[in-house]
Amino acid sequence: MADGTPSNSPSASPSEGTPSSSPSSSPSSSPSAWPETVPLNVLARGYDETLPDNLLRSSMDVGPDKVRQRSTSAPRPLSWVVFMTKTQVATFETWYIENLAYGSLTFWFTMPRTGSLAELRFTAPPKYIYNGNDKYEVQMQIEIMP
Repeated sequence: MADGTPSNSPSASPSEGTPSSSPSSSPSSSPSAWPETVPLNVLARGYDETLPDNLLRSSMDVGPDKVRQRSTSAPRPLSWVVFMTKTQVATFETWYIENLAYGSLTFWFTMPRTGSLAELRFTAPPKYIYNGNDKYEVQMQIEIMP
């Protein structure tokens, strides 16, 4: 479990996410990488991952609804909470605005639960909650791209 102390060591436990570089070296043709100067410990109490809602339901005049798969893949909703210092929040915000165009572009990240590299995108702007002593709780709503 993360205690709010930033760490980006390669030996992060399964409950911690680690920044990862993009597989492609061209920043304009591929997703961005998590900013290296913003260490990330995903707090276990704030991690929430859900299977995608990928069903299409049609009501019938008589009998049960008809249900079918909407598509072969769908984004997976995810939310997490991270502690950052004031300086880290400023760096993160600059990256979010400039590199991700206010969250409209994707980024690469090594997932805390699986340890696999995934392409992610924000679904809502991050929320900052001040916890005193130069610490902020940053709440993020994200989706794992298929």
